[in-house]
Amino acid sequence: MDSLDTKIIIEGIRNQDQKVLNTIYNEYFPIIRQLVLGNSGSIQDAKDVFQEGIIVAYRKIKESDFKLTSSFK
Repeated sequence: MDSLDTKIIIEGIRNQDQKVLNTIYNEYFPIIRQLVLGNSGSIQDAKDVFQEGIIVAYRKIKESDFKLTSSFK
C-alpha cells in the first residue's frame, strides 16, 4: 500500500485496519526515529514515542466530535 490520504488514515486507525497501520508505520516511523535520534534519544525511545502517538490518535479519533484540522502528517 502506498501513501494514504488523511481520510483513509483516519478510517484505518478507527477500524484498526492492519494494512493501514503498517503503511502508517512504514511512512511515518522513519521521520519520528530521525527526530528522536537527533535529540539524543534511542531507537526504543522513538518506538515508544511513535506508539504513544498512535494510541493518542486512536483515542481522539474514536471520540464522536473528532475533527482533524490539518494533515495527518
